[in-house]
Amino acid sequence: MYRPKTGEIASDNNCARRATDHQFVNFIWSDKNGTKTKFEHYKGCMDDSGKKLNQIVEQLSVNLGIADFIKGQG
Repeated sequence: MYRPKTGEIASDNNCARRATDHQFVNFIWSDKNGTKTKFEHYKGCMDDSGKKLNQIVEQLSVNLGIADFIKGQG
């Protein structure tokens, strides 16, 4: 859904509605040959697609089973 083509570096910086004081989240995939694919998401994006990805990001620690290892989570 959000993953760029292998080897690409992409972002959602074309967000029309954005707050200016939020963090960026980087997703990086590496294949067995070392080719990296990167997607950069700005959590201040208030467009519908940005809000949806923010919800996914907020649940990652729980969905990955690592919430207990993160301060303030779990």
